[in-house]
Amino acid sequence: MGKPTVFVALLALTASLMTTTPARALDTTATSETTVYGSVAGTFAQTQAADDDWEVLTEETTPGRSGRSRLEHVWTFQVPSNNSVTFWVDGHRSSGGDDPAFGFSYSLDGGSSWTTMFDVTEVVDTTHTFELPAGTSGAVLVQVIDGDRTRGNAALDSVYVDHMYFVTDGDPPINTPPTAADDSATTPSGGSVLISVLENDTDPDDGIDASTVVAGQGSNGSTTVDGDGVVTYTHDGSPTTTDTFAYTVKDMAGQESNSATVTVTITPPNDPPIAGNDSATV
Repeated sequence: MGKPTVFVALLALTASLMTTTPARALDTTATSETTVYGSVAGTFAQTQAADDDWEVLTEETTPGRSGRSRLEHVWTFQVPSNNSVTFWVDGHRSSGGDDPAFGFSYSLDGGSSWTTMFDVTEVVDTTHTFELPAGTSGAVLVQVIDGDRTRGNAALDSVYVDHMYFVTDGDPPINTPPTAADDSATTPSGGSVLISVLENDTDPDDGIDASTVVAGQGSNGSTTVDGDGVVTYTHDGSPTTTDTFAYTVKDMAGQESNSATVTVTITPPNDPPIAGNDSATV
């Protein structure tokens, strides 16, 4: 008689473990690289494991008489969407030379702008980390540059890169539905009006999909919606002064908004005056 109770308890424990186990952390390594300045020994494949098999990036001398050294190298990562995003790298620089600091930064816009993460200044292997904004995903560029290109710094220093990766952890960020706001418009009795209902609507995540506007019908008029989310309301000519209809819209992730109300004021027709017969006695 005791076995069913034990079996039920085991099922409950298993269900609890399944629902409370956090999402597994994912490690993402580089998928490609570009050398802007400098020379490279090895490839980005050597940065994909902690095995002391280094990718070595060495400065080059600038052309002309300036006699200064420079280095710039960029790796590309494809980062999956998760709550926590942290960059890790094991690296160090060569000893002696001009003792430069090799600066690491990242870009989320294809290299148009860069955010500084840290400098590698150590001559022994050191682990560096940097936490990116939560929810960072897609193509992320990581850049390393030498920190001193002043005239006379001609020594060709190197930076050694071993294990380099992004750790993404936790469930993907929750998509918030868009917010549809109430609107108003005015049309003559029996007339039509175009209503851009999306102009005051918002979405905090990936934007509103204008093609998903769904509008209900008014009590005294009809609605149609074009592909840009503009609603055409046509009054039926009845003796009314106001009408209303509701609409919703979705964001790019398919989340539907609240139902918003559009109030249409109906302007009555301006009928000509009626002159009545008159009489007078003199």
